[in-house]
Amino acid sequence: MSQKLLLTFNAGSSTVKIAIFAREPEGTKRVGKGVIDFRAEPLTFHLVEGPQVFDVPLKA
Repeated sequence: MSQKLLLTFNAGSSTVKIAIFAREPEGTKRVGKGVIDFRAEPLTFHLVEGPQVFDVPLKA
């Protein structure tokens, strides 16, 4: 089964916010969200997907 997904970016001065939405017949549903905060050290991608939380280190 293929799922139609929509990926959004909101770039600010010190963060990039990312959201993932699933397109379903009854409407659009957010399935994940994340943020990269350029002020934080070490640089990480913080991802929340339902009850799961991931922090992925990034190389700058």
